[in-house]
Amino acid sequence: MNPSDTAALPAPGRRKTAPTLAGALVMVLTAGLISACGDAPRLDACAWMKEPVDTAGRTVVLVDDSASVRGRSAGRDYAHSIGRLLAEVVDRKDTVSVGSFSGDSAQITWIAKDRSTDWVKDNDNSINQQKRKQQAAGCLTDLVGKAGSAVPQSGGSNVLAALTA
Repeated sequence: MNPSDTAALPAPGRRKTAPTLAGALVMVLTAGLISACGDAPRLDACAWMKEPVDTAGRTVVLVDDSASVRGRSAGRDYAHSIGRLLAEVVDRKDTVSVGSFSGDSAQITWIAKDRSTDWVKDNDNSINQQKRKQQAAGCLTDLVGKAGSAVPQSGGSNVLAALTA
């Protein structure tokens, strides 16, 4: 046998599957590390609104989600219908609570309570203030939309009971 022929032969005790086994092991470890990381956390553009603020203005938005108002569809688009009013609430920097009601008694489902729309507090940059002002309007629109799509708690609708509550 030639010396060049012996170099092509595998060493005694070695298997040809070693490179494929090592490759498979690397793939399994990589997949494990990637899956351990999970999804990146989503940033909440409305998180700043949860910070309590002392303000004179308070606004409560109550959405009637009873079957008589909803009809056969998923409900009305209250959020965009009252967009101008929500913009005024943001301009005043009110503290806002949003809920939905249905039933013959005051069954209010609170979507959000005591959210600050004070887009100026702890924010000296005018560009950031405008962004927060837009965020506040968008967040309130989303909250009213959620209230409008809430499932009614029971049949009937008593607006005066909800207002009393």
